[in-house]
Amino acid sequence: MNYIWNRPLRSTLYDAAEAVQHHEMGIIDDKALEYALNDLKEAVVQDSKDLVRYIKQEQVKKHNVLIAQFMNIQDTDIGWYDCKDIMPECVHIQEGGNTFNELLFHKEWNWLMPVVDKCFEVTNQQELLDEVCLGEGLMVDIMHHLQTAYRRGTYDAVVEFIKAHTQTHTL
Repeated sequence: MNYIWNRPLRSTLYDAAEAVQHHEMGIIDDKALEYALNDLKEAVVQDSKDLVRYIKQEQVKKHNVLIAQFMNIQDTDIGWYDCKDIMPECVHIQEGGNTFNELLFHKEWNWLMPVVDKCFEVTNQQELLDEVCLGEGLMVDIMHHLQTAYRRGTYDAVVEFIKAHTQTHTL
């Protein structure tokens, strides 16, 4: 992981350590120590939020790559290449062609719906549904989130479907 503590946390940590030492030596009073420790607490909380945000962003990137592979969108030197024109025309127009710098499955219905379609196709092509319930359980989740127009839920359900599919099938 490439996450690095933010500078305010590091400097606040040093300041708090110094305040503890000064308090022990009688240089500062209890109130000044309390302020230093409160500043440290606030910096830790903020850094924790930043770390959670970073982890979520990395997870989304990883899941978008998984979806791209499921959709046969290829990672090339110039970006993600939709060689089979799987994505809708509106995505190609929006992105200025069929090569994308960023995968936006998590942000846009126009990106996500072709993936949902492929999940349905994969399920319909199977003669018998696996015990992992590629069809029933996971497709029900996808359909539920579609009915409620909840994009993030649909995205998460699609990711779970693809994970289960890749465990039992070769892409």
